[in-house]
Amino acid sequence: MHRKKVKRMYKQCRIAKKGRFENPDKFTDAEPMKLVYVNPCDMNFVQKPVPVNEREKYDIKYKGNQFDKYDNIGRVVGGDWDMYKADFYEECKIYRLLYQRFKQNKKWEEIDLFQEFASGIDRGEKVWHRCNTREKLKQRALKIDKLYKDIVKKGYRTQYEMAKSIIKFFYKGKYNFHEITVNVDRNGNFLFVDGAHRLSISKLLNIKYIPVRILVRHKNWQYIRDEARLARANNQFPVDLQRYFDHQDLSDIF
Repeated sequence: MHRKKVKRMYKQCRIAKKGRFENPDKFTDAEPMKLVYVNPCDMNFVQKPVPVNEREKYDIKYKGNQFDKYDNIGRVVGGDWDMYKADFYEECKIYRLLYQRFKQNKKWEEIDLFQEFASGIDRGEKVWHRCNTREKLKQRALKIDKLYKDIVKKGYRTQYEMAKSIIKFFYKGKYNFHEITVNVDRNGNFLFVDGAHRLSISKLLNIKYIPVRILVRHKNWQYIRDEARLARANNQFPVDLQRYFDHQDLSDIF
């Protein structure tokens, strides 16, 4: 992660923490870089971008056609942005690619999407993490093979656990930033944002829990967090809150 990006990340974390006190309706009380452990089977929706002609309704920062992973750190946003979602299995091409590779045991060259990537390169396009030559495409495929085998052999490890830096203790947020990223909708559902390869492999291997980082929370869900924190402080738990006791995003409260 480039030094400028690290500074940008920590700057936004400071903005989020300060914003919680100055404007609690727009920033969460949760630690911006905290990880929650989620069953991959509970992550069945993909966050879709709000159409360009409707974006002015919502105070969401975009990078191209995606939620900006930096400027939205710690954000709380109301409105109907969370209604723009799709079924993960129907929407995620990477899942289907890896399913054919690791469950159907197909060679990369036998998979239609991989062939599409190769054809795109021949047309001068950048594909699959900016591969622009067939050799880079091959190396990308080998890297995914290695990732899959590593998870099978050693289990799912966090980016922090895999890092070899001797000073990584001082930069834990940097590693947490690169975990699978999700949003949380008004009902507490996780909407996938980034990290398709790792999430897909986790689903294929039926891994029980994986670490994810929450980017944006819906305002209605943040209200539930606030109510839960107040209930915990007063040791009084209304019936309507009890159904959320085991929700992963409330693990820092309950």
